[in-house]
Amino acid sequence: MSFTAFITVIFNLVNFDDLGIIIDMDVILFLIGMFSMVGLAESSGLLNAIATWFISKFKHKKALIYGSSLMFGLLAAVAVNDTIALMGPPIAYTISRVAKIKPKMMFLLLAFSITIGSTMTPIGNPQNILITIGSGMKAPLSPSFINFLYQRC
Repeated sequence: MSFTAFITVIFNLVNFDDLGIIIDMDVILFLIGMFSMVGLAESSGLLNAIATWFISKFKHKKALIYGSSLMFGLLAAVAVNDTIALMGPPIAYTISRVAKIKPKMMFLLLAFSITIGSTMTPIGNPQNILITIGSGMKAPLSPSFINFLYQRC
């Protein structure tokens, strides 16, 4: 992102004086807050404790894999997928280490689960939020939520 911003300013695609208008500080502050909270959760051991608790609920490796996919997908449906994409890797790595699964496979499972799960609700990803706002839905998580799912299919 920094390189792209640099190129934009150097080639005068955007005047230097207009940068304050173009940069959305709400997005910047949201990202800083999200990275900070995930960093605190990881350094405190919270994410490791969540992973350990989750692993303890399964007796078989196959069930753990299916359960992980379901957990990541459902979390992405009720929270913005960016948050789960930040919190998921430490949890997925702990699951892969304990279950003796290649970390690469767990990270792919995480990515697919988040992507698919985030499309289920209007708050799952930013595109859904834009669709919901643009459609004029009054209460996107009310019974009209079924209409949202129907329109997406």
